[in-house]
Amino acid sequence: MYKSICIVLLAVASANWAVAAPFNPEHIAAGAKWVIHVDMEALRDTAAGKMCREKFLNQEKVRKHLDKICEEIGMDPSEDLLGVTMYDTQLKKEHGVAIIHVRKMDGSRLIAKLNEKEPENRMLKYKKHELYLWTKRHHGKEMPVCGTLYNGRVMIFSRDALKVIAALDVLDSNSESLNDDSRLAGDVRDGAVFLMRGVGLAESHMLKKWPVLKDSNWLEVVMGANEGTSFASMEVDSGSKDMAKNVKAIMDGFAALARIKHGKHESFGKMLDGLETAAAGNTLWVEWSADEEDVINVMEEVQRKMKEHWKGRSKRGDHHKEWKKKLESHVHKWGHK
Repeated sequence: MYKSICIVLLAVASANWAVAAPFNPEHIAAGAKWVIHVDMEALRDTAAGKMCREKFLNQEKVRKHLDKICEEIGMDPSEDLLGVTMYDTQLKKEHGVAIIHVRKMDGSRLIAKLNEKEPENRMLKYKKHELYLWTKRHHGKEMPVCGTLYNGRVMIFSRDALKVIAALDVLDSNSESLNDDSRLAGDVRDGAVFLMRGVGLAESHMLKKWPVLKDSNWLEVVMGANEGTSFASMEVDSGSKDMAKNVKAIMDGFAALARIKHGKHESFGKMLDGLETAAAGNTLWVEWSADEEDVINVMEEVQRKMKEHWKGRSKRGDHHKEWKKKLESHVHKWGHK
């Protein structure tokens, strides 16, 4: 499910939906176990988001791909994608529903493209809504997909048609959404780009391999930027005092090693200085903040080193090919003696 959503991201509604980029608990079904929200509007406002747009959106290949999408469905993902919300009332692999908010879209062109790409799709009527069902091959298996366009500017996807129907009922106010008492519905700090929250995680068999989460009842991760400062935070109820204490010690150790190796880099050193960890009872807290300018400097330095690394690999690869060609030549000559 998550990989499919990423493809959609790379590839929304009444008046309040037109600016629905920030997280809105009223769009989430009551009883949800987890929620992930990405605010694309907030991302575009960050220094990192602006840098990425400058570096990638002007590339000919990227621009051609975006222009093609715009021509096909009437939406430019680089400008019109407002936000994505994913949630589920279960803790199961590849389950859940994704709600994608856009500024504008041509619904008729979107359906025409679906009919072209998936001619065997079926249309299912639910009240005033039209749901489309088709199958996609994913990792060698046939995967069912259900999607609908809500009020012209909200796309809803799931592998389960019943989840799409349940999501529609929430948006139409025919089913309950998260109430104020739910921890998933708590306030989100200004400038948040990424939000992830989960409750009752110990119920999931998928998380048993993650020691800090296998007995957890609560997890929150927030990342973003506001007024020139980048930030990230994590709060997790690990279910154990010793677990919270030990994970804090591990994180502090990694931070110390990073300071030894990269602390001389001015911007990287400042980023490390902005990291704080704390543990009390079963709960672990991690807080980080840094000036956006320092974040950009570190990103550029990492990009430069990656280019050097891959350039070196390319040269080694060319040398290996040349050596292999000479060896094969010698073997060929030896075989004819």
